[in-house]
Amino acid sequence: MKCYRAMGKTEVEVWAVDLPLDKEKAANIALNKLSGEFDIPQLKDLLEEIDTGELDLEITGFGMDEIAEMMEQTGDGETEKGEGEKCEACGRPL
Repeated sequence: MKCYRAMGKTEVEVWAVDLPLDKEKAANIALNKLSGEFDIPQLKDLLEEIDTGELDLEITGFGMDEIAEMMEQTGDGETEKGEGEKCEACGRPL
């Protein structure tokens, strides 16, 4: 909310979910894959966190080949940062 207030917005659209935490995280990844941006090191950490064997990671919108390639990246400059709109309050991508 702090970010939206800094942008002068007084109303925001929200969605409520009632899913187990691992499925909620996978859904958030899938939604961002459709229209968002990723901090690749953080995405790798999140994928590793939810990869318990009980969840098909392809529901995130990433194929297993994409996930394997991402996991092989070393993090030394191999990140993808978008140049889209950023929060004026915290500087993170919106």
